[in-house]
Amino acid sequence: ANQGLDQLAVTLPGVNDARDNNFSNTNGGGGFSVNGVRGRNNDQQIDGQNNNNNSVAGPSVFLGNVDFVQEYQITTSNFGAEYGRNSGSVVNIITKSGTNNWHGTVSATEGNSALNSLSNIQKAFEGLHKVPRFNDEFTGGTVGGPIWKDHAYLFGGFDDEMISSKEVYGTGTRTPTPT
Repeated sequence: ANQGLDQLAVTLPGVNDARDNNFSNTNGGGGFSVNGVRGRNNDQQIDGQNNNNNSVAGPSVFLGNVDFVQEYQITTSNFGAEYGRNSGSVVNIITKSGTNNWHGTVSATEGNSALNSLSNIQKAFEGLHKVPRFNDEFTGGTVGGPIWKDHAYLFGGFDDEMISSKEVYGTGTRTPTPT
């Protein structure tokens, strides 16, 4: 959970993971480029409305919880005139809405140091003998339904990520550390 939706884009032909060459915000993963155009040229929308961060490119509002999303649309070529802003792709995230029936979700994931092991770098260079304390909890929920049957609906959601850790901080520079 909370991995973002842009990881879906790399399953399409002509779409590649941009990794750290993207230099912009991403909605999960390392960003992506389409048909050789750099990742900063992807147009971001939510429900057809502009969601572009004009200072660093990428989305301005991030949707990490897939329970909020009805549909993930991406146009990679043959753009219509309404998509004249960017040359890479158009990403449009359609959010869920209420219906005449009440519905909802509850979700949670957790990663922690009890389930992880030390990496070779931690063993060899950091001198660790046990995994530093780490806990990453992601919880969320949604609810939707009628306010006035056949006329007005509601949909809302909540997600929360709590990360707590204690680890060795290593740096090769002569600058102050967080300690």
